[in-house]
Amino acid sequence: MRHIFLSLCFILCASRAHADWVNDYVRYEALPELGKISISAHAFSGGDNMDTIDKQWQRFADKNIFLPIAVPGGVSRSFVRHEALMGMEVKTVVTVGAPLGSGPCGALGGSSIKVFVNDKQRLDIGVGSGRNSDCYGYPEIYSVDILAGYGLIRVKSISAGALLVKDIYIKSDDVLTMDSFGKVK
Repeated sequence: MRHIFLSLCFILCASRAHADWVNDYVRYEALPELGKISISAHAFSGGDNMDTIDKQWQRFADKNIFLPIAVPGGVSRSFVRHEALMGMEVKTVVTVGAPLGSGPCGALGGSSIKVFVNDKQRLDIGVGSGRNSDCYGYPEIYSVDILAGYGLIRVKSISAGALLVKDIYIKSDDVLTMDSFGKVK
C-alpha cells in the first residue's frame, strides 16, 4: 500500500513540475488579398531549451510567431500589426505575458489580443491556455479570425470540451471582451 501511495505522489509531483514546461505561443497570419487575418494560440513544450527560445524571440516575431517570456516576472512584450482589409484599417495588438510563478496556472502568464478597426476597438480578450477555465474561470480562447468580406470578427473557444463561437460585427458599437463569454461554472 505504501508503494502505491509513493508512486501516486511521484506521478502527481512530476506532472505538476512538468506543467511549467508547457507554454503557449500566438501566431498571426494576414491574408489581405482574401480579406482575412487569423490569430491563433498553440501549445509547445519548451523544456530545457526555454532560455534559448527566449533569446530568439525577435527571430520568431519577424515570422509573426509571438513566443512567451521564459522568465517568471519578466516584462510582457507587445507586437503591433497594421493591415488594410477591403477598405478597412485593422490594427492588431498581441501582448505575450511572462509566467506568473510555478504550477499549472502560475506557469502561464497568458497572452491577450486587441483589435481596432478604423481606430475603433472591437476586441479585447485573453488567448491561450494561460486564460483557461481551470485557472481563471473563462473559456479557453484559441482562435480569432477577422473576416472583412463578412464584416465580422469570429472568436472560437473551448469550454468543458464544447466549442463556443462568438461573432461581433465590425460596424457595431460592441467590444468583445472575456466577460462576453461569461464565467465557466
